[in-house]
Amino acid sequence: MIKPAINKTFSAGSFLLFLLFSVTVLLYPTAQSEASSVGLSISPQKFDLVVFPGDSDKDSFKLGNRGEISLPVSVRVTSFGAEEGTGDMLLQRPDPEGPESWVRFETSELILEPGETRRLNFEIDVPDDAEPGGYYIFTYFEPRIPSYQLEEMGPEVVPVVGVPFLISTTSLALDAEEKEFEVVEFSIPERERALLFEDVLENIQERFGFFESGIALAETGNGGRNIRTQITRRKPSEFTVSIKNRDLYHIKPEGTLSIYNTFGNKIGEGEFEGQTILPGRTRDFTVFLQEAEAGDSAMLSASLFEVAGEMFFGKYRAELDVKAAGPIRKEVLPRGGNPSIVFFSLASFYFLAGFVIILIVFYLGRRRIKLAFRALTRRRKNNDE
Repeated sequence: MIKPAINKTFSAGSFLLFLLFSVTVLLYPTAQSEASSVGLSISPQKFDLVVFPGDSDKDSFKLGNRGEISLPVSVRVTSFGAEEGTGDMLLQRPDPEGPESWVRFETSELILEPGETRRLNFEIDVPDDAEPGGYYIFTYFEPRIPSYQLEEMGPEVVPVVGVPFLISTTSLALDAEEKEFEVVEFSIPERERALLFEDVLENIQERFGFFESGIALAETGNGGRNIRTQITRRKPSEFTVSIKNRDLYHIKPEGTLSIYNTFGNKIGEGEFEGQTILPGRTRDFTVFLQEAEAGDSAMLSASLFEVAGEMFFGKYRAELDVKAAGPIRKEVLPRGGNPSIVFFSLASFYFLAGFVIILIVFYLGRRRIKLAFRALTRRRKNNDE
């Protein structure tokens, strides 16, 4: 029985031709794949297909030679996975009984004349015993340039281009609990945070149990977990979001980020359109705040009253509203709901620290201040007399 989402990567020395890649092939490239010197191009860039076990699907794509020489090309097929975190494609060890055996081309060897574009037909046959889930196949086209032409071209890299096939098989009975993904991280990058202040505040929290009300603890809707307080040196310009796909199929998440001040006013926002996440994998995204909100002053409200309020409380809330869609389910549900975090700006802490110092100085020197005030009052009385 064939199972989806295998993750056997290349062994040492396997498929050395992939060292000739001149560009990284992504799951969703946005521009037309094109080799720099030999001029190969492919259209469309990907195939996202839904096929029931025991069924087949037929389609085609265009392969063009935009170079100036005749180009022999070999068609190769292998499965692929994705690297954890980055989502980069990981080509797998070929398996004659794996999902790559489902794809059949009308020819595996062809010659493209300069300027020629040829349409290649293919057929995908999914076996009856294929389990529901996602299967990921990469078809690449290896230029077979004669050695004498390589010598004339000089030390140029011969690129290999390809197209991914995202094949989803389904049945009528799927467990509803599988319809989810999870936001496993939602935070401000460390380079924008005051880690020393965070360490001090965390030590105070652990030793004395202060701020149990949640003012110091970051609040998140992701399973009710409390994480360490996040303190920024200035208005953060970006947030880190990591999403784990717990569904049977690949998903493509998207969402919006909103920042609110102590009074509940929205003072910043950003959007992101995630790239594809394969089943069982985690992918990291960066959400940037809009340029219009980028100034430090945007973190504080316009009125003096609200500025004073922000300085005293120094608390901001970032909320993430994320959703995802897959090939089978148009809406995949997030586990634990959408997360939010509470953070402080360092300017607020400087203000509070200065205010506390002033209060301490005033308290310790209150007697001297009182005596000085009495002496000043007496001097005025004597001058009036």
